[in-house]
Parts: sequence; C-alpha cells; structure tokens
Amino acid sequence: MKEEFQKYLDKQFANYKKSKEMSDFKNEVLTNLAERYDEFKALGFSDRESYDKSIEKIGDFTQILKDIDARTPTKTVWAYSKLVMSVSALYFVLLFIAYFTTSFLSGEWGKTWLIILIGCVVFAVALLAFSAKNAAVTGKSGKKRFHIMAIFLTVTILAYFTVSFATGAWAKTWLIFIDGLAVWYAADLVLAKLKDKNKNFRIRADLAVMKLSIASYLTVSVLAETVWRYSWLILLGGLAAVFALRAAAYYKKYMSEIKSGK
Repeated sequence: MKEEFQKYLDKQFANYKKSKEMSDFKNEVLTNLAERYDEFKALGFSDRESYDKSIEKIGDFTQILKDIDARTPTKTVWAYSKLVMSVSALYFVLLFIAYFTTSFLSGEWGKTWLIILIGCVVFAVALLAFSAKNAAVTGKSGKKRFHIMAIFLTVTILAYFTVSFATGAWAKTWLIFIDGLAVWYAADLVLAKLKDKNKNFRIRADLAVMKLSIASYLTVSVLAETVWRYSWLILLGGLAAVFALRAAAYYKKYMSEIKSGK
C-alpha cells in the first residue's frame, strides 16, 4: 500500500518546485500515512477503507506546500540575479570610465566626484524600479512597499545634493533630509495601512504626526529666521493633533462597544 500512497503524493506534489525541504515534508507525510494505515488495519478495516481513512486523517496540507514552494528559489530567480549582477558590473565600469575621463580632461577633481554620486543614485533608482516591476510580475506584492519607499529615499538624497550644489545654501538644504524622512514615514504608514486595513497603527500614526510637526517647525524656523519665537507653536499643534486622533479612535471604539452591547 506504500506504493499507492507514493502515487497519491506524487500527484499532490507535482505542481510545486522540488527542494530538500519539499522532499523532507513529502517523506514525513508518507510516513504518517503509513502509520495511519496500520492503525486502521489493526481496527479491522479493509485495505481500501484503511487507505481512504488514512488520506482523510492526514487532511489538507495544500497551504504547507504553498508556503514551502514560496520559499524555494527558482531558476528564474537565479537568472534574474545573474542578469542584475552582469548589468550592474557593466554599468559601474562605464561610470568609472566617465568619471576618470571627465576628471583628467577637465582637471576639476573637486567637482567630478559628483559623477560617481549621481551615478550611484541613478543606479539605485533604476535597480529598485526594476525590482518593483519584477515583484509585481511575480506576484510578490509584499516587496512593493519597500521598493517604493527605497526609491523615495534615494530621490530625496539626490534632491539634497542637487539643490545644495546648485544654491550653495548648505546651511539650510539639510532640511530636505528632515522633511523627506518625515514625509517618507507618513507615506510608509499609509501604504502599510492600505496593505493591512485591520491592523492597528495608532502608535505609528502618533509618531508620523509628531515627525511631520518637527519637520515643519524646523523648516519654518530656519527659512524664516525671524519667527523662532512663534514657530514652536507648530510643535504644540502637532501634539494637539496626536491627542485629537487618539480621542477620535477611542470614541469610535466606545461607540462600537455600546452598539455591540459590551
């Protein structure tokens, strides 16, 4: 009867990628089926009845197969990795050729290092965008949020250096980082909430409001230097917003409990 169980499992496992973990799980299920079969035979059931009851006793293990399959790399994944590595190597070789060629021809070594910086940023954005597209095609939606946020932060860094060198206002352009990180945190919270609407993000929402408040306070204070004596009110406004959000959440919960009769 072990051969019959083996044929049954071959069909169940046929559509999933082969791996050591998958093979170990298959052997484990086969052992359990054989044990159940012996138990039912000992109770006086026929071969057919013991076989059917053993299958029924084991139950549905499709989700486990899907989980193992999701953790198993495919040839497509390896091909993608090799493609990224080869294109990346070519890109950086060309980038350094452009850097050294420009530097030697112009003699402006104090400025040409920006070629490397901007090239790295462009590479990061392109790689993340390509990875996001690949995640969408393969259905790995869990990675989309990371890719979007990584692109956002990379663009923030590029904006910082571009604006700083263009204006020379290094004493103020650092605000781009502060504002960018605050906006990033708030945007990340929105994306996380969209992904899991039932999860409670109350603490993260409080932090997002306070970070936006601090960023607004510093931006207004630094850009309009004469308003320091008043701009601290922005922080109080942010704190008030946090308590307002908390009060609204507790009120909603309170009304929900009243309606449910708790």
